[in-house]
Amino acid sequence: MNLNPYRRLLLKTAAFAGLGLQGLPARASIGKVFYGFPKGGLATPLADTVLPRLAGSYTPTLDVNMTYLPGNTTARAFEAVHKGPADGSQVLMAPSSALTLMPHLRTLPNVDPVKAFTPVIPLLELTFVFCVGPSVPAAVNSLEAYLRWVSDTPAKGTYGVPGLGTVAHLVGMVLARTKNAAINAVAYQGMVPLMKDLSSGAQPAGVVFLSSAVEGMKSGALRPLFSTADQRLPDMPQMPLLREVLSTDMVFNESMGFYLPAATPEAKVNELNAAAQDVLRSREMAEFNRATWTRSVPVSAPQFAAAIAEERKRWLAVTKVERFTLEG
Repeated sequence: MNLNPYRRLLLKTAAFAGLGLQGLPARASIGKVFYGFPKGGLATPLADTVLPRLAGSYTPTLDVNMTYLPGNTTARAFEAVHKGPADGSQVLMAPSSALTLMPHLRTLPNVDPVKAFTPVIPLLELTFVFCVGPSVPAAVNSLEAYLRWVSDTPAKGTYGVPGLGTVAHLVGMVLARTKNAAINAVAYQGMVPLMKDLSSGAQPAGVVFLSSAVEGMKSGALRPLFSTADQRLPDMPQMPLLREVLSTDMVFNESMGFYLPAATPEAKVNELNAAAQDVLRSREMAEFNRATWTRSVPVSAPQFAAAIAEERKRWLAVTKVERFTLEG
């Protein structure tokens, strides 16, 4: 049986994670990593690749089975980690926009993510693609063709996003404004249900992670109309860039990373950063990057904190231009 690289990776990481903590020395406690979206998609194989390989380099040992708390666009995961001890045993994995874009759009009642968390390390850089699925005619293979089709078929003028106030949502809004297009976002609870509907044709279009769309693009089930990458992809050079089709210099990428409660001692933050850097430089992580068309760039915790602060400023400027808010 022939398996594509991404499916082989899923099987390998699942098998590795399935070993659990067997064979490891007893620890006084087991830490947890919390994620605010449903299980599946890119986050699960990422966690299955990273978490088991932190064992022995970081204490407390982190449970290799990530804790999923979907709902309210990461708010449940925020609250769980914020209320926990600031000793390095409660780790948040989140897309950076949850801490850089979302705070400009709404105020959470129980936690301020800007003040509540310390950036530790980015695990992946995330690129988005605007894709159409099998319910869109095959002749629609460019953004201009898609916009003409939507104009002729207004009932189909929706695109899926993995949540309100996400970078994907903002990409769609900028597209609609720039092209004066009558398209509307449909928010999902994460990338997994969105990809299911997009791949089946239940949702005509969507703004999704490039890594989530790779398999569908290779099979032809999904047709990418543009990506938010900073340069054309070597594996798909014919796919245009957002800045080319919309004539904008706005940057719409983000990262997936680890965060700890703000009161966590600096030594513990640096310990997790160093352990994760070793994993990001590993052969297994290089294989993950190749299979998912992602990139990992290990940096120190202060460097990541500076990047998060800069990203927050960038999103503030964009949200003002777009008048983007989730509050009345």
